Amino acid sequence: MCVRTDYSAQPAAQVAVVQAQCELSNDKKLAAKRISELSSELFFSIFVRVSWVTVTCFLHHRLWLSAIVWELLLLSEIIRI
Repeated sequence: MCVRTDYSAQPAAQVAVVQAQCELSNDKKLAAKRISELSSELFFSIFVRVSWVTVTCFLHHRLWLSAIVWELLLLSEIIRI
């Protein structure tokens, strides 16, 4: 059995260095989480805007076509009279 004689209870790295590394890691994690949340919000807002424009255009064209059909029906009634 091999026994290490250079074992030390104190870690080789200083507490301040490890603390700084942990803080940096936590900051990066929080920044990544925030970016992810902002990305989701941006995607959702674009999705809603595009959907709204699509629905608005569809309804506008549908109303426009309905108006044309209505005018044609009125004209056909006038011609029949």
